[in-house]
Amino acid sequence: MRNFDSLGLELAQFQGEIFEKSISRYECSSLVFLRRFKNSSYASYLDSSRFNTLIDVEYAFSEIDKQYGKSAYGNQKYSADALYWLGYIYRYISYTREISTKKAFNLISPKELVEHYYVYHTQSEEWVISRILEIKGKNEDFFDKNLRIKEILKKSYQTY
Repeated sequence: MRNFDSLGLELAQFQGEIFEKSISRYECSSLVFLRRFKNSSYASYLDSSRFNTLIDVEYAFSEIDKQYGKSAYGNQKYSADALYWLGYIYRYISYTREISTKKAFNLISPKELVEHYYVYHTQSEEWVISRILEIKGKNEDFFDKNLRIKEILKKSYQTY
């Protein structure tokens, strides 16, 4: 687990801003935008250690647009505050647990997470993560990249 340092904070705030401003930038629903973001090469770029500057929100949008084009599909939009928090919490999870954006989204979908917004957004990030894991019947092992290897090794030692 990585400490949530100044870079992590900057990334979480930046991603929160991207999500928040998606309301005015895109005609599509919030869920369509979030799905595109999750699968975008820009999200992968934020996950990596290759980045050296965040540029700005418009640059992020232009990169997502290059990959997916425009869409007006869907019309349900989440509030700006909820979207900011979603962006922030997903990046917090991704950064501190050193997992991809996709894996963070796979832990809890945006639709599920936004349902918890009014209760969760006033709590600490670690509290939110522990509640999500509890609801999903998972523990911190969910974030362990080597868990599958550990389970195989454990089974192979048990057979001897």
